[in-house]
Amino acid sequence: MRDGKTDLETRRARRRRFTRSRSDRAAALVEMALVAPVLVVLLFGMIEFGIGLNDYQSIRHGVREGARQAVVQQYGSAATSCTSVSAPDEVKKVICLTKDRIGIGDDVAVFVRYYAPTDVDDESDHGAVLVCAQRNVDPVTGIVPGIDGISLESSILMKMEKEIGEGISTAAPYQEAAPAGQDWSGC
Repeated sequence: MRDGKTDLETRRARRRRFTRSRSDRAAALVEMALVAPVLVVLLFGMIEFGIGLNDYQSIRHGVREGARQAVVQQYGSAATSCTSVSAPDEVKKVICLTKDRIGIGDDVAVFVRYYAPTDVDDESDHGAVLVCAQRNVDPVTGIVPGIDGISLESSILMKMEKEIGEGISTAAPYQEAAPAGQDWSGC
């Protein structure tokens, strides 16, 4: 017996202090029901953002690799059958190599434009090449609203290290159809 209370009373008081009443448990359940959807959307939003960022980095890397191979004109065993663009084989190889290096699906569109040399007195000026690629975000979960149709795009302009190949036009670009709802104005 402590402080005028029996051991039984002391144990009951402790138990009451650490147990919740039914109304407390019901309130916690309601709070969880209100907060859970927000947490789920945040979690899947982070997943979608991570996947989108990875796809964007893949596009940037592929565009850089495609442009680099275009300026040195070394394409390895790049195919020319991945595109239906009416272009010289050298341009088709740039498009196919870029898509191959991006490596995130067949729905990537590529744009290639060659620019004539600007300084005719400079023997090292062989012109430039612009390579762009686009792809619309493809939502994985479908839970996060508003991300479907956002365009992931990258472009790079590099100086040519060799003469532009014969038959390649500097007057107009070689381009595949842009993804749905997009255009090539960013290039």
